[in-house]
Amino acid sequence: MKVLLKWFTELDKLQHLMAGTYIFLLISIDFGFLWAWGVVATAAVGKESLGYFLKKKKFSWEDIAATMAGGLFTYLLLTAHYQTMNQ
Repeated sequence: MKVLLKWFTELDKLQHLMAGTYIFLLISIDFGFLWAWGVVATAAVGKESLGYFLKKKKFSWEDIAATMAGGLFTYLLLTAHYQTMNQ
């Protein structure tokens, strides 16, 4: 629980949540949910890998999980929206 709370109090983790949300939302508009998951995962791993190899920063699985969580929140909201819209 402490880890999830840290995602909403640290600016870095909150930026990863927002990045995952925006990427998923923008890609899913044109290409659908499946492509959006791939792009969010690629962006999360790619950002961490580039930071590790080029900027010599610490590789953080928490940052990847926070980015994917942002995509998950958006997926859940969009799914609920489309289900209520089609009824």
